[in-house]
This record gives sequence, structure tokens and C-alpha cells, in this order.
Amino acid sequence: MSDLARGAAALYVHVPFCESKCSYCDFYSVPHDGSGRAKYVSALALEGARRRPRDFRPATTFVGGGTPTALSDADFAEMLRVVAELAGAPRDADPQRFEWSVECNPGSLTHAKAAMMRAAGVTRASIGVQSFDDRILRSVGRVHDAATARDAVRIARDAGIPQVSVDLLFAIPGQGMATFEADLDAAIALGTDHVSAYALLYEDGTVLERRLREGRVEPEEEDVELAMLRRAHERLGAAGFERYEISNFAKPGCACRHNINYWRNGEYLGIGASAASYLGGERRTNVASWRDYEDAVHRGHDPVASAERLAPDRAAGEEAMLRLRMREGMSLRDVSARWGIDAAELWRPVISRFTAAGLLAAHDGGDRVTLTARGLEVANGVMAEFVVPDQPASTRS
Repeated sequence: MSDLARGAAALYVHVPFCESKCSYCDFYSVPHDGSGRAKYVSALALEGARRRPRDFRPATTFVGGGTPTALSDADFAEMLRVVAELAGAPRDADPQRFEWSVECNPGSLTHAKAAMMRAAGVTRASIGVQSFDDRILRSVGRVHDAATARDAVRIARDAGIPQVSVDLLFAIPGQGMATFEADLDAAIALGTDHVSAYALLYEDGTVLERRLREGRVEPEEEDVELAMLRRAHERLGAAGFERYEISNFAKPGCACRHNINYWRNGEYLGIGASAASYLGGERRTNVASWRDYEDAVHRGHDPVASAERLAPDRAAGEEAMLRLRMREGMSLRDVSARWGIDAAELWRPVISRFTAAGLLAAHDGGDRVTLTARGLEVANGVMAEFVVPDQPASTRS
């Protein structure tokens, strides 16, 4: 059994600074004015030292944002040092034994930063390309162009980072199938190991959502979005990528093990402003303000904004939603053993209904449940039916 199968802890570190805020982004991030962020990096070290569990040796580490590569060279190097110390990162890691991912923006991934990553032991560069078409990049507020995106993939490769992933967006108004196909082909041609393909969402509070309310943008039809996701499956599958999660495709051995830990509902420690943690059955989130975060940590205070523990049936429902995202699905016996419930009995009506509709499939004598190809296309609606609508065992603090 792998470390991830046992639920080994993972480490997430949040760096909220970006060159600019993209119109669709609802993650906590703020435009970076180019000033030094040494105080923020030192806060990461202090929080990590205080909160890391005893004998903490995560199997995976992920530095996200924001845009970690937006930091100055000096701050970026120190951030890598801090994270390596927290994670116990080996310098010459085997990605199959220790995975360390860093999110990169094409406009700020330089040869120098890529070399720092490789020297620190980073095994995976996750590059926010979104599109290889200049017109589409401008339409969603990206600050890089297509040529820079291609260069970023090459920079990561040239530095010797073992695995390179790219993010692509689809169902962007005006994008069209031909442009998305060209994006997929470009990602394949550049020799990437992993592609995350996400439909454009209009999240509350984003610039894009405001434009939608004002009638300044018209979203693509649902059938167009579905056709694009099907095309991603076809195009990437033909190039040797396996679809291991609804929106994620990887060459053999290159699936993102950190995200797999999330989808298997494994534990993780989150460090930084707005970072979430899941340890000992408690989910908690840090304050979503880098200034408040810095102030709290440097004063010796806990930067937590909220914390909760779910009742067993609610926790099981959350786990079902996560696990069903993956091709491997979920084991009803495993969920039952973890949460002390009878998952097969709890979800019997839901599983029977969706199995009859061809949206779920049962394997291993009915123990393992997976989404079918049709089910993947309406996954959110199916997965929501596994959530038990009771109140949490404890309220947010």
C-alpha cells in the first residue's frame, strides 16, 4: 500500500502574490508591487515550525498561490529553503517517492528561478498557461503571451525539473473548438507530462462574474463545454495521457500525487494566508489577508480564521464527493471503516438510482463505485447527492 493510500500527511504552502489579478480567479491573491516579501516568507517559517506535527514527513508538498514565482529572486530562494526544511525535502528526490510541486506563471518563471527549484529538490513545475492563443489570454486578463508560455515550459525542461504540468482553460467566450484543439496540441508538442483542463467558471466576486451580471460577457453553452471536455479526453488520450480525474490527464507515473491525496481525503498541513489544513479530523483555514497573517504570526498568535469538525455522515459525504472525482472511485467498505457508518446502506437509494441511469458503475461485488463516462459529464450533480444535509458537529470558530 502506498503512502498516499495510508493517508500520509501532505504540505501546502500559499504564496498569495501575483503580477496581476486574473478576471476569473477566486483564490486569495493580490497584485504584487515588486517590493520585498521577506516578512511574509519568515512568517511561513514561523507558522510551519509551530504547527507541523511531530515527526512530520509529508509524501508530497505543493507551493501554490497566487504566483510563487512572482517573488523576487532573493525571496523565492528563501521561500524554497523554508519549504524544504519544513518538508524534509531531499535534494535529488524521486518523484514517485517524494513529490514537490511549485506553481509558476509563464511571465515570471526565469532560468534563474527554475535552476533554484531544481537545486532545492522541486520535482514538478505546474505552469499556469491557460491558453497558447494571445487573443484568448488577453480576454481573461493573463499578463503573458503565447510565446512566453511556450518558453516557460522549455525553461522548466532545460532546468531538469523531472515533471512539467500545464493548466489549460476551455469554454472561454469566443474561444471555439479549433483554438482549444490547438492549445491541446501545443501542450502535447512541448512534451509536457500532465495537463489540467478546466472549464471557465464565473465565481462570485470575480471581475468575470461582474461582467456576466452586467451583460458584458456571454458564457458558452453547456453542450459546447461538454464537447470541449470530450475533445480533451480524445486528444490527450491519443497522445498517451490517462484521465485519472475529471479534469486531469497524466502520462504514466506523472499524476499529481499531492492532489490525489486531497481527492482521497488524506490529511494535509496548510501554511500561509488563506491556507487550509485537514489534520486529526479538523478542517481549518487561515485568515485571507497577507497583512493580517504576517501580523498574527509575528506576534505569536494563531492565524486561523475558521475551524470545524463534521459529523461522521457529513464527513463521509464529503469524502464521497472527493473520491468520485477520480477514475478509481471509492470503496464503500473503506469509507464505512473510516467514519463508523454503513456507507452501503446510507447511499443505497442514491447508488441504485444512478446505476440504473448509467451514471454510476459498481465493481468488486458492489464495493467500489465509480462514475461512468456519462456520469463524468454530469459529475457535480451526481456527487452532490452523496452529501447528507445535516449541520456540522461543531460550528465554525
